[in-house]
Amino acid sequence: MGDPNRPDFGRMSTAEQIAHVQDLWDQIASDPDLVPVTDAQRQELDRRLAVHEAGVGNTSEWTDVRARSRSTE
Repeated sequence: MGDPNRPDFGRMSTAEQIAHVQDLWDQIASDPDLVPVTDAQRQELDRRLAVHEAGVGNTSEWTDVRARSRSTE
């Protein structure tokens, strides 16, 4: 028998399932220090930050990204 406190996702609409996932993510993200990060993940984050700070790579301003996304609608 399943956990009686667990929602029955099979009976929920897709929108309801997404709402539950969003709620779960919000709960997890409320204290990011509790989310474990491996050494490999930390190294990758450090690498990406260094690339960003050096101004290298393929980056775009948010306003440009938004404009491009709206032009395809």
